[in-house]
Amino acid sequence: MNRVSVVIATMDREEDLKRCLESLWRQTHLPHEVVIVDDGSLDAQVLRALVPPEVEFQYHRKRPPGLSASRNLGAKVATGDLILFLDDDVVLEPTFIEEIVKVFEEDTRGKIAGVSGVITNKRPKPRWFKLWARLFFLDRGRPGELFPWGFFSEIGIPEGVVDVDWIPGGMSCFRKGVFSELSLSDMGQRGRHGLADVEFSWRVSRDYKLKVTPYARLAHYSRGRDPKNAIERGRRQLLNHGRIFLIHGEKGAGVWVKFLLAASGLILGNMGASLISRDPREKVLRLRMALGNVMGLLRFLLLRG
Repeated sequence: MNRVSVVIATMDREEDLKRCLESLWRQTHLPHEVVIVDDGSLDAQVLRALVPPEVEFQYHRKRPPGLSASRNLGAKVATGDLILFLDDDVVLEPTFIEEIVKVFEEDTRGKIAGVSGVITNKRPKPRWFKLWARLFFLDRGRPGELFPWGFFSEIGIPEGVVDVDWIPGGMSCFRKGVFSELSLSDMGQRGRHGLADVEFSWRVSRDYKLKVTPYARLAHYSRGRDPKNAIERGRRQLLNHGRIFLIHGEKGAGVWVKFLLAASGLILGNMGASLISRDPREKVLRLRMALGNVMGLLRFLLLRG
């Protein structure tokens, strides 16, 4: 039986983290170990008291903040055969870990490097989005596909276990051995929107398989995005699409055109969402995201120049 180490990178979200941990103790397949990597100032003794005695516990406080660095540290110190990365604001359904482990145990040849579950409370995209995404090369119909121009399609909830090119970092499980060969990149910057999970998946999927199982289900209770940080978030978003394109994508005039079209689709999509949204906060956020996207695109083109 594979032992599962759960790694949770957290920062100043004590109540969210406690709710996530409570969902872990309700699992039909308990984790072997929980590793908390804290970029804030939680009380380790309080957290330890929440952990059942049969589950091993590690707590690590680190500086400076950075999601990829926290997950890399967690992977390094984890002792399990499988490493399950969770965001601190998710709540797992009781069979989440059991369903993840099941996919790995059916892989007798050891070709699967990572398995992800699905989010059950994510708001569906509007109907017009699919047409928009196809028009601007943001989607080609296959869920979880990485495109040669540095963008990717969303995964959603498939009907069964499926092969994908990338899996999201906050609910993904990898074999421990993968981190003996590879580690997450910080994409040259701090923060939580570095597309590091996409870039990592790109490298992993060259030699291994990645899977998504719709039977491993969780809810993601995000606090929402802050409009104050939206410009910087948008800048990083598009700049990092460009970085992924340069590192892993195909070269040639046709692919460059698709990159520029996808970048334009992202910018115009945020601008359009700002115009049609009825929520004043969402209007401001989307407009700032679009401005940040433009800044990121210009920065990327200047770096290339």
